[in-house]
Amino acid sequence: MKAKEERFFTIRDVQRILVCIAAGTVMAVNLRTFVHTGGLLPGGIAGLTVLVQGIFQRFVGMDVPYGRLYLALNTFPILLAVRKIGKKFTAYSCITIGVVTILTEILPTTTPSDFHLWRDYQRGRDLDGAPGRSNDRRDGLCRHLSV
Repeated sequence: MKAKEERFFTIRDVQRILVCIAAGTVMAVNLRTFVHTGGLLPGGIAGLTVLVQGIFQRFVGMDVPYGRLYLALNTFPILLAVRKIGKKFTAYSCITIGVVTILTEILPTTTPSDFHLWRDYQRGRDLDGAPGRSNDRRDGLCRHLSV
């Protein structure tokens, strides 16, 4: 009897790789569209990267590229994951990290058409540009959205 030949990549592996690429793409678009434009701070290594980037820009006067810093800050978790979690999981993580790194370097910073409304709402302004009329920051948005 012949031994069953094992494949290096299965269909399931290819599906997971495609999901990793899609997830990295969504993360990169989110970073270039909402985070950089709105001055937001996400969680995890992405937020730490934005924070360190802001510190370098403010105190050193140097613009550090997001992608390269994100890759550098992910080095230790990648090494830890190889030893503690496994090579396959780490490979999927590296694919996602690589996609985010490359796309944040390539994609331009864009602003969605209605993003200024959300940003003003978060900063406590009414949607017409005037400061909110009440202490409840949601009041202006609810007033404009109610039918």
